[in-house]
Amino acid sequence: MNGPRLRPHAFGRRTSGISDAVPPQTLFESRQAASLVEAMALHRSGQLEAAIAACRRTATGSPGPAAMRLLALLLSENGQDAEALHEAHRAIARDEASAPSRAALGRILAKAGDWAGSAEAHGEAVRLDPRLAASHDGRGRALLALGRVPEACRSLDRAMRLRPPDPSLHRAYAAALLAGGDAGLERAATAAADFPHAGEIQHAHGLALFGRGLWTEAAQAFAEAAAKLPDDAAVQHDLGAALLEAGRGREAALAFRRALGINPDRVASWHNLGSAEQAGGNMPDALTAYAQAYRRDPGCLPRLAQELAAGPNGRVYLRAAGLRRDLESQASR
Repeated sequence: MNGPRLRPHAFGRRTSGISDAVPPQTLFESRQAASLVEAMALHRSGQLEAAIAACRRTATGSPGPAAMRLLALLLSENGQDAEALHEAHRAIARDEASAPSRAALGRILAKAGDWAGSAEAHGEAVRLDPRLAASHDGRGRALLALGRVPEACRSLDRAMRLRPPDPSLHRAYAAALLAGGDAGLERAATAAADFPHAGEIQHAHGLALFGRGLWTEAAQAFAEAAAKLPDDAAVQHDLGAALLEAGRGREAALAFRRALGINPDRVASWHNLGSAEQAGGNMPDALTAYAQAYRRDPGCLPRLAQELAAGPNGRVYLRAAGLRRDLESQASR
């Protein structure tokens, strides 16, 4: 059976940090406010080069750190890493007590793959401003990339408590929880209780339970995740996998069908739907599901043959050609 898997790109996409670079009060204090507002508006409309040009006009002469760090982030987004780092360090030199400038440096270093430098910069930012959620988040992601999982979990947990619901942060914390080895289940259970609104955290808890063979408990966690993330095919699939392992084939089939309603090309869900229908003695629907899996991935034929032979109400195919013929016939109906 194709059980749950942690989805790729668990970190998700983060916001650019451009809006964090210039706190609202800075705009009213700065004589370059109009140019900063113009640069941010141009960035929001997708005109990155024009935003950089507007920000350069502001950052000449004797600019404040807000203009420097905004220019640094824009340059980083444009792939001009060396110049971005130069501007970020200028901003820090102008005001060494500026947490947002340290945060901007942390983002730029993370984008360049310097996780140790990013963790250090974000660490300095949260030392200066313990309520800077973006830097707790950035530090947690950097620490996770460095394999420092317990510290990463602590930073991401802090970010979760300070920041409004943010799916990207939820996914990053879920990835950290699942990287925790033997301690992962305990951390995931605590996080699921602390953040019941975060479907991604409930999903991570379910995956940790599934990995321990606790099928019923995993199904409950996945059901809670599915209630928060009803359009997530992976969550619906994992709910079905746990229910199938728990011997609740009819409920599992419904979950796999919901997953396929979201993503009809998910081969593992077709395969597991076939397993659920076969377990319930519904061989016509089982063969239909297996046929859909085979149509999308002909390479899964050996696994389907094994499933048919080993499962209840199964069939033994002595030759692959016979199974291929039956599946192709079923798929064409």
